[in-house]
Amino acid sequence: MMRNQPRGGHIFNIDGAGSDGRPTPRFAAYGATKRSVVHLTKSLQAELQMNEVNNVMVHNLSPGMVTTDLLMSGATTKQKWPSNSEALHFLN
Repeated sequence: MMRNQPRGGHIFNIDGAGSDGRPTPRFAAYGATKRSVVHLTKSLQAELQMNEVNNVMVHNLSPGMVTTDLLMSGATTKQKWPSNSEALHFLN
């Protein structure tokens, strides 16, 4: 569908811990899925290039640390982390 649109489109895949191949103890399934995101992105980019599709782009987005329940599970600190919306506002 995107290929047939005049302006094509962009697909953004979001990676995370484990996407670089380093182990993610206690979060193996999470790390494995994030590693697969990198492979998926590269494979889709190669398929688009093979088929000479120039108006659809696939990107890998690495947002850095994002405050989630998974990140904070087991945390012993009471330090306040900026919320995701606060962090995005700071970056803009």
